Amino acid sequence: MFLLLASNGVDHPGHFKANTESLIRKVRCNGEPRCQQCSHLDLKCIYATRQARKTTLDRGKHVRDWANRQDGELVRQRPLLSAEDATITSSPSSATSGGHTDQFFRGFLQNYELYVYPFHPIISTVEVSLAIDQMQNSREARAFVYSMVCVTLTHSALDAFASDILSQCRYWVCEAIKLQDPIFSVGEMTVRRILTIEFFHVCLMGLGEHDLGHFYLRQAAAMLQTLQVWLPRPSDVLIPFELARRQRLYCLLFVHERFHALAHQHELNFPALPGLPPSDSSIPAGVDHGFRQIVALFGHIDSDLIAIHSNKSVRHVTNMAGWIETNSRAIQQEHVGELDDDALLSDVQLADIIITKHWLHMLVWQIAVSQCLLSSQAAHDMSMSLLLPVRVSSQLRKILAIVSKRTVLVHGTSMQMKLFEITDTIASVVATVPGTSEEDTRGWLEDFVFLLSYLYSLPGMHERQASVLRDKLERLRDMFPEHAAMLSELEQTQTSPFSITSI
Repeated sequence: MFLLLASNGVDHPGHFKANTESLIRKVRCNGEPRCQQCSHLDLKCIYATRQARKTTLDRGKHVRDWANRQDGELVRQRPLLSAEDATITSSPSSATSGGHTDQFFRGFLQNYELYVYPFHPIISTVEVSLAIDQMQNSREARAFVYSMVCVTLTHSALDAFASDILSQCRYWVCEAIKLQDPIFSVGEMTVRRILTIEFFHVCLMGLGEHDLGHFYLRQAAAMLQTLQVWLPRPSDVLIPFELARRQRLYCLLFVHERFHALAHQHELNFPALPGLPPSDSSIPAGVDHGFRQIVALFGHIDSDLIAIHSNKSVRHVTNMAGWIETNSRAIQQEHVGELDDDALLSDVQLADIIITKHWLHMLVWQIAVSQCLLSSQAAHDMSMSLLLPVRVSSQLRKILAIVSKRTVLVHGTSMQMKLFEITDTIASVVATVPGTSEEDTRGWLEDFVFLLSYLYSLPGMHERQASVLRDKLERLRDMFPEHAAMLSELEQTQTSPFSITSI
């Protein structure tokens, strides 16, 4: 349990207490008139009057529990719900809304609209507010709101890997999971209920619970498939708004399944829809346009690409060079950042779309490398050129230099993984392909140093990734001693919580 040490502002030396919201959420309070946690979530900061303790300590409880344990009990893996979380959730008030006011939950709506809804355009902020009103009488509404709190924290926190944020996310997703009721009919497969399960997937992936996250992704997919949104329907069965929304939900799971399959070597179960979801005037034009672009990009990831990227043979792909050229050209022709409607996109959306496009292009390029199909002289077709990654590095550097880091942080570990793979590939190219001039070589190294510094400045970078990039940096130092001073500047400027030399 967190140690809540906060001065109450009263003249009692050694007397400490935390504000009401901090006590409920079990987070650190600094005792200021408006504490740091409440300022971050824009909540009212209230300090309740201190009351004398009415209960006595149960001394020796842990010894008795140990003595009563069955002999030979196995030590199990730490569950998702820790002992600390169990203490929090066992309070009687958790049977309704956990003792939180409507104002507390509505405090997440602004960040939900900015950082969650553009990438999950299914349940609007108005509908979330309605679910908050229904919480006292509906377990399903409470589960959705709790999952909304967790996914909003995951996407909006400046440091989603901070211990207090992780603890809150773990608490809220556990509370939401416990509210799930059994399903006895297809009619219970509502959009809101399916999105709740999908939010479980997002939150658990952010917590590093990949296998459990994959389980809930599969559950959401199975629930959605009962709605059969891919089948042609008479116009009187579903109103256009509901049909468009269900198809967007299908595409959302389609995108997440493909990313998860690439990252964790899982099979695909979701076929692509015949086309993109119909336009829906009920959602903002920028949200609709950005979501369509992301779905179109992930449409290039199919079972063939996943199998070939995993070094598995695909019998019907007999012309690998042709397959690579076709896929690379198709990705390149996605007009990301080049359309008039792109002006409607937020920086958070645009950064996600552009980086995702570069990442997909790099995946196909890596396949070409593994098949020895590239050449440094293939200027006529950049998709078949060894120099593609260094061209991408220059474009990516320009983007990251002008957008705030929050535009990257809100996408969590998925965006960091994309940036890592791009940066790692760039380093390999610089180390193996000679530059045509000294100026080219220096420019490539400067791009690599920028991207590496950028990655190290992001919180929560995986130690394995950091170790791989450190090795690449040391190799480049040895290869280019005339640029060693520039490469060494990285150690002096990086702001990651761990040092390159100590990983």
